[in-house]
Amino acid sequence: MNGNKEFNLSNIKIEKGFKFALYSDGNILYSQIKRDINITNDGYKTLEDNLIYIDSLVNGHLNISSIVIEENLISKYNIEILYRILLVITLIYLLIIFFGIYISRIFVRPIKDYRKKLDKFIDDTTHELNTPLSSLLLISNLEDLNTIDNRSYIKMSIKRISNLYKNLTYILSNDNNDYSYDIKDFKPIDISDILIKELIYFKQLAKIKNIRLNVNIDSIFYKISHEDISRLFNNLISNSIKYTNRFGTINIYLSKDSFVIEDNGIGISSQDQFKIFQRYYRIDSVQGGLGIGLDIVNNICTKYNIKISFYSKIDSGSTFKLFF
Repeated sequence: MNGNKEFNLSNIKIEKGFKFALYSDGNILYSQIKRDINITNDGYKTLEDNLIYIDSLVNGHLNISSIVIEENLISKYNIEILYRILLVITLIYLLIIFFGIYISRIFVRPIKDYRKKLDKFIDDTTHELNTPLSSLLLISNLEDLNTIDNRSYIKMSIKRISNLYKNLTYILSNDNNDYSYDIKDFKPIDISDILIKELIYFKQLAKIKNIRLNVNIDSIFYKISHEDISRLFNNLISNSIKYTNRFGTINIYLSKDSFVIEDNGIGISSQDQFKIFQRYYRIDSVQGGLGIGLDIVNNICTKYNIKISFYSKIDSGSTFKLFF
């Protein structure tokens, strides 16, 4: 004691998480710290997980030469920081998972949609093949194959299979090609002769549905491959017959600079007209088909710089015009 004043520890207030010790000339007067501490040097020290502060500038007040304060909150802070880091990491991990699932669905959705279209396309293809093959099998079981009607059905079935095969091979071989070919590379051919030959088959097909064909053909020479113009006529006429009701009428005109085909069939609604050149799109699934005909027509027109336009009204028919 100094100055006859009694030292009372109850007068000392210390925050929770701190411990202190009082020294007099190196001897412990009072200590809450249960470890040996070297008080020779003042300042901050770290001891295990705690922080030690030593102050010898008390000038012997109350016979105290040194004060030692131990702070044991570092480990607690470390644990809190660790918990916060783990929480942040967990949140980031969950966000990554969430966005990963979201993005994967965005990328997977087109694949699923394409797969559905592909499955439907395969199903439609088998159906389209089944009809002419069934006709051929049925006719092959007849005793007399050498009749006009039987020969006609055989030719029509073979032609239908051939057209289907040609359309499929066309879209497979042209998907990765550039359609901007120079038509100067082709020799002019009389496309009226090709149209006349195609109509031999389609007149028979129209006769089955009692559809009247009005044909007016002028001779026209154009720089285009035989296969492509044949495929162009084939798909347009085939679609027109397919979507024209029984006892309907189809007009076909080939002039010096254009080809026109018009029918009084089921027509195309205004909301569907912008889709008709999309691959696999069909106006009416009841009529069959693969939904690739007008896509092929559009590709050929683009390839040879042929302008195509159409007009259609529901239940009134459709008109397609090609300008060479």
